[in-house]
Amino acid sequence: MYDAHLSARPGKKLLSVYASHDKSGERESLYRERFFNECDYTPLDFWRDQFIFEGKPSEPDRHHIPFPDKAFDMLVTTKYLLEHVSEPEKVVKEMNRVLKPGGEAFIIAAHIRRQHQVPYDYYRFTEFALEYLFKKRGFRDVKITATNGAMITLTYYSYFSSARHRCLSGWRNSLI
Repeated sequence: MYDAHLSARPGKKLLSVYASHDKSGERESLYRERFFNECDYTPLDFWRDQFIFEGKPSEPDRHHIPFPDKAFDMLVTTKYLLEHVSEPEKVVKEMNRVLKPGGEAFIIAAHIRRQHQVPYDYYRFTEFALEYLFKKRGFRDVKITATNGAMITLTYYSYFSSARHRCLSGWRNSLI
């Protein structure tokens, strides 16, 4: 978010994608007030695998971003969004569609994370998958930056390993 904040200049049109029904929804006003207060700021909710603008779901296509082509200078996601999208390629194409030529997108994507928001938890991404996905859908100059250090990644792996072991043990026991 800090890099996005540095790019957010007065007069830029910014689309901020967040989720109102989880913790990131609580952060949305913080980002608006402290990171992007000089921009022309437009919030777009994403929940249960669909975009929601001003309380109305995108219909009939739930992955359609309800704005015209080339409407924004910047697009940010203030949560791990792509893991909750059943058709990420389509959403990335929409992100590119609403950005002006030369526009910037700051997307947060998970590589390692526990399952949550079930059943709307679909994917995890490597840096190679993200680069491929964004370039395939028209983005240029894709830069991937890891935000977790080794200790956090190790903690996630440790958690998943123990949670998986408990889950598989329970599964095996139920078959015996």
